[in-house]
Amino acid sequence: MQVNQRDLEYISAVVQHQSFSRAAQACNVTQPALSNQIKRIETRIGLTLFDRKKTGISLTDAGGKFMDAAASVLVGMQEMSDLVKLYSDPLAVPIRIGIFPTVAPYMLPTICDALRREFEGVQLVFSEQGPTVLLDNLIDRKVDIAMMAMPQRRDGVETVDLYDEELYLTVHKDHPLAGQESVEESELPYRDIILLAGGHCLKDSALALCKDKSVGSNLPSDLSATSLETLVQYVSKGMGCTLLPAMGVEECKKRDLNCAYIRVNSERFIRTIGFAYRSSCPRLNLVPGIVEALGKYMPPQVISLI
Repeated sequence: MQVNQRDLEYISAVVQHQSFSRAAQACNVTQPALSNQIKRIETRIGLTLFDRKKTGISLTDAGGKFMDAAASVLVGMQEMSDLVKLYSDPLAVPIRIGIFPTVAPYMLPTICDALRREFEGVQLVFSEQGPTVLLDNLIDRKVDIAMMAMPQRRDGVETVDLYDEELYLTVHKDHPLAGQESVEESELPYRDIILLAGGHCLKDSALALCKDKSVGSNLPSDLSATSLETLVQYVSKGMGCTLLPAMGVEECKKRDLNCAYIRVNSERFIRTIGFAYRSSCPRLNLVPGIVEALGKYMPPQVISLI
């Protein structure tokens, strides 16, 4: 059976994008060229890898098993390529850092400054991703380091805590609690709390902290947000209240948003952010230096754990 790396990359792209046209675009080839090549591959190996229907494409049973094996081969090839480059120069390959959406807007400047000052000439590639996708991409070697909420548990993944960050109750300036500097957990207006849509770590953290099944029960069932910025805009218009991380609060205070930010008197209303990385990563020796560099530039709104 003659299948090369490019063949596997074409097949993998179709699986990832669920479309021959989008896969071709990702591979920088024309759709006919990619489609014809995959047909040739299927003929060569004697298997039909994809069910092609008007409603879309999907892997056949044989195609699924083939892709399981192909994925391992592609990971191994990428590891070999990285190792060759890294032995000559550990910083020759860009450091790919994936970050949660609720962390990226606030920590991105700090990470850039820290690494560029401490690792001269370093190439950085950032991507903003949700928790499930980010962990999967870490395992699949699409990112080297994932900056996300802790704890995270996945086979083959190691973690290090970077900082703790308080969560503040954020209300409209005319809310009855707006004049208080702090509130007790028992005072939190659980029924009026707006949370991020599913798939965001901050929503999961907030639900776990609140321990109240009535969270958001006073709000319209279809009221939703996929960013902290949208949450704040809802609150500024008096649609409810929310929980914001300390760095988000600091940014909001720079703007006139008709909001008040109230500390919760509880050690539980804190989120821990850290790095996750593969234990088999060929640049494992760089991680302690990156963590140490970041520790020198930690924002004052958080509690450094480094």
